[in-house]
Amino acid sequence: MPHTLHSRPSSRKPSPSSLSGVSSLSNISEEGSQKVAVLALERAHAVAVDKRSQRERAFVDPYGNFFVRKWLLFESTFALSMLEPWEKVLVLSLCFFLFTLITVGVCRYLPFHLQFLNHRARFYILGDEHAPLSAVATLLAAKRR
Repeated sequence: MPHTLHSRPSSRKPSPSSLSGVSSLSNISEEGSQKVAVLALERAHAVAVDKRSQRERAFVDPYGNFFVRKWLLFESTFALSMLEPWEKVLVLSLCFFLFTLITVGVCRYLPFHLQFLNHRARFYILGDEHAPLSAVATLLAAKRR
């Protein structure tokens, strides 16, 4: 039975002398190799410009990424990107709790406050807090004459 050695592939690049045959680069003249280098640089530049233009075009649509942009604005305003995940959860929970308290307070208190403002406006305009709204029409009609 023949004994075979199992070797791992080397991570080193092979030297040009170890390659069998003549390297394809040695057949190219110096002028041709310069052209190849210039073409390679132009291709690399074109790829970089294409990638850059794709990145720039990703944010052109003002309505496409609305919520993403608002989240980034919120995160950068309050420096949430600097926090650890558990700190983010704590801060966002606190913000949600305060927002909920304010919303419930506005929804429950605002109708009564608008009614109070209506009574105060009637008092200042008509002189009587409980005057009917028809008095406003007579007041305006008298003012026009």
